[in-house]
Amino acid sequence: MTEVTFLPWLGLRESVQVAGVTLVPWGEFQASPGLAAPDRDWLGRYFARYQRRGGTAVDTATVVVPREGGLAKALRVLRAAAASCLVWEHAGALSRGNPTMCPPRGERWLVLTQRYDPANEFVALREGYTTNVWSLDEFVEVEPLSAGATVARLDPPVIGMAEALVAHTEQDEEFGAALDLLVEGTMTSDRHLERLNFVFLGSALELLAQAGGERQKAVRIAEALACAVRNARNGCPTAADAWERAATAARRADPELVRVWMAGCDPCDRGSCGRHQQRHTGFYRRRNRVIHEGRAGGDLLLHQRPDTGEPHSWQMQVGGGGGAHACDIALVMSGWLLLDRVGGLLERTTWSRWCHALDGAAGALGFQ
Repeated sequence: MTEVTFLPWLGLRESVQVAGVTLVPWGEFQASPGLAAPDRDWLGRYFARYQRRGGTAVDTATVVVPREGGLAKALRVLRAAAASCLVWEHAGALSRGNPTMCPPRGERWLVLTQRYDPANEFVALREGYTTNVWSLDEFVEVEPLSAGATVARLDPPVIGMAEALVAHTEQDEEFGAALDLLVEGTMTSDRHLERLNFVFLGSALELLAQAGGERQKAVRIAEALACAVRNARNGCPTAADAWERAATAARRADPELVRVWMAGCDPCDRGSCGRHQQRHTGFYRRRNRVIHEGRAGGDLLLHQRPDTGEPHSWQMQVGGGGGAHACDIALVMSGWLLLDRVGGLLERTTWSRWCHALDGAAGALGFQ
């Protein structure tokens, strides 16, 4: 038996290396001279069964080629690349007001491993808790609508951040669990996952902020975020001199507004707030309502601007909704914590571009 690890919906247009793992578009992999003809034929039939809703085969399959460390290392690298890419793309989407589509979702980073025999046209597919056997002409996997637009390439800042995340994960297993939760928090194929998005992203922020065991986790997470923004204002920690630090510094995000958005407004709690027309609850408190009270809709789908308390909204509807979803904003908030945790491993250019991306999202969302 032979096996292939791949991402059916990723959609890279050219191969890329991330921390020793190569991601190769199926079309390029198919033409490689090292691929035996029986494998090429079998895989060609197999990937043709991954289709769009109109019945045409997708051209988004991307094959994973592990180097050192084998498949286990490759899966850790893919997790880091997914977390980096999703935060980066959400920041860009929110910065632009995203008038045409929802921010990218985690379905594009679905990873599958398939064992096969080139001489056998049958394939074993796991569905939930069972495994069924199908012929190559019988089964069809349809691209989920939430996969969104395809990725043509991974930007250098995404690769740089992913490699730093991999290096840090090797020293901190809890950090790796946080990356898992970030990616899981963007999986939205099923409606029931709306509730889990808040659970996963809130838990990821707990781990990134090292708030485990704290009694007032909302406050601890908010303070960690505010501290990360302040640190970003000091510039890249690997900058060579004061000029480089100034040139790479974050400027637009207000640490206090970031803290308010996450934990809530203290004057609102005391009934003495002159800033917000409605009581500003804070993301983490709303997230706990989802967990402890089972609330998954209504005011939880959109969230308040930290400066005015009004719902985040755009002039044009976003993917059928009316504004920025709380989980999308929370995912971008995690970017500040990621930047803070691995800043010493990033090159100056990578740090600077991440600050620019997060600053753009902060400005668009009222965090300034």
